[in-house]
Amino acid sequence: PAAPLFSQILSSFRIFNLKPVLATLTLLVILGGALTFTKNSLPGDLLYPIKRVVEKSQAVLLSEKDKPNLNLEMANKRLEELTKIAKTNQVKKLAPALQEYQSSLAEAAKNIARVAATTSDSILITKIAGEIQKLEKNRAILEKTYGIAGLASEEEANPAKIIVEWLIEDIEKRTLTEKQALLFEGAKEDYKNGDYSLALEKILNLNQ
Repeated sequence: PAAPLFSQILSSFRIFNLKPVLATLTLLVILGGALTFTKNSLPGDLLYPIKRVVEKSQAVLLSEKDKPNLNLEMANKRLEELTKIAKTNQVKKLAPALQEYQSSLAEAAKNIARVAATTSDSILITKIAGEIQKLEKNRAILEKTYGIAGLASEEEANPAKIIVEWLIEDIEKRTLTEKQALLFEGAKEDYKNGDYSLALEKILNLNQ
């Protein structure tokens, strides 16, 4: 009699432990379906808030060091939305789309600053820098092609500025070749002049 009772208890315990796992899997399936259903919505559309909630939920399970790249990916998606709006001349959606983009940049800058303040991993920072460079290039294309103003980030919420500051401090500890030193001096001058995108480009070219 004791053995069957023990088996029942063990079986119940296993089922109980599986419930959180099943709940998590169910949630992921629902979120994945919602993201597919709303992926083409734009700022100002009825379903857009759902799209943003689903996107933000993706960061919940990420480590702090992985969040910046997701944030930058989201910022690039905001640029894609702005491009669609500009192409189709949906003027009423431009303001909310710009607001969404700036919000994504601010979130990215916050997490990048947190990582930069707590890591000495130059590989991790260089990876983030590469994603920022992609974002800066896409922003420049959008500005040039459609003449959209308001894409530049605020000084304190500029991901490129934060990363360039970290990289300059790190590179100053290294021994550079004459060619690298010249390029580095140019990058520092660009940084002083507030051209963080160009400074980042030069720094990333140091090892090429």
